[in-house]
Amino acid sequence: ERAQTWHHIPRFIESNLQRGTPANPLRSPFIVMELVEGQEVGELLAEQGAPFPEVEALTLARQLAEMLETLHRASLTWKDVKGPPLQWNRIFWDRQSQHLMVIDWNVVGGPETLESQAPADRLTAAELMYEAFTGIRLYRPEMIGQIHLQTANQNFHLVPQFQRLSEPVKSFFRTALHQDLSQRHGYGRTQLDATRAFREALDQLTTPSGVGKRIPT
Repeated sequence: ERAQTWHHIPRFIESNLQRGTPANPLRSPFIVMELVEGQEVGELLAEQGAPFPEVEALTLARQLAEMLETLHRASLTWKDVKGPPLQWNRIFWDRQSQHLMVIDWNVVGGPETLESQAPADRLTAAELMYEAFTGIRLYRPEMIGQIHLQTANQNFHLVPQFQRLSEPVKSFFRTALHQDLSQRHGYGRTQLDATRAFREALDQLTTPSGVGKRIPT
């Protein structure tokens, strides 16, 4: 069951989260995870100086949404409430196997945290996906207090790189990055249902009736 639901999050092999004590001041918390193959997505984008081909970007985006649904199903969130803006670092993509792994998330969760942070998780995921498709970053880490500025003013759909995308993909982003919360997440849904709908929207794009070929994971 774990292979089907946690396959974008590495397995913990050993961990000790206790800090040093007066009797043992040199003890440091540590986590040992399984080896993650591939390269950080941000490095790949920088090296190639261009976005991913659309079919590959769809495969990557679908797996990122699967990871998000896995965390939300466990009442965990991706972004730490007090942490910095999420970027592509610590998100690895193996181009040979077309497999994504995420090695960092907020391990302290619960229903209240999920309720407050799940919308930000989905918005951040959509903004990162947009960069994979277009090569354009919608925010900069130094824009404290303005993280989602370009999303909020809806200028994302005006750039030529966006206009070159297929119509189904553009439609997905118009919803996922919509400035109106009810349009973006669906009025009356639970947070988990909204995340599931987010993932299902990408699933529809990566089936034979959609844009790209769905690659089983």
